[in-house]
Amino acid sequence: MEPLAPGTHLCAFYRGSREREEILGSYLAAGVGDGKRCLCVVDESEADAVRAGLRLEEVDVLPHTSVYLRGGKFSCDDVLEFWNERGSSFARVAGDARWASRDLTSLDELLLYESELNRFLAGRSLVVACLYDLDLLSSGVLSAVIRLHPKVLLWGAVLDNASFVQPDDDPAPPPRR
Repeated sequence: MEPLAPGTHLCAFYRGSREREEILGSYLAAGVGDGKRCLCVVDESEADAVRAGLRLEEVDVLPHTSVYLRGGKFSCDDVLEFWNERGSSFARVAGDARWASRDLTSLDELLLYESELNRFLAGRSLVVACLYDLDLLSSGVLSAVIRLHPKVLLWGAVLDNASFVQPDDDPAPPPRR
């Protein structure tokens, strides 16, 4: 995988665990090659399997509940605070949003987070990849997710996203509280 500039926010899409593991493996291995640790956040039911599959000692694998649901529910502000507190210790972060397909009440807040993450990453060294299972997304959610990421990982290549809309320029921004 090509080097990624600090502050990069990208999305990647997969179908099934095997494709997800391939994406995670190449993305995170490239990050540990930079000499820092990486973090992978996945559904708590899959954390042990992902950890075993990655076989990278420099990657911390955390269940989604310890990052995305720290206060009992998903909160954009809480997750950004987590990255503010701990993000500088990682070269790359990968967050799998599979858990969100079971918690549709968090969808608006998740889309707000994806938008605000673009502002948050500006000027920071952290690189973040957001992974989504195509089999669990509606076309409307897929369209919104794509629009909120400046880069897309597609077949191993990181591409500029022509559909990306800056948070302040979005005609249909994610809802604010």
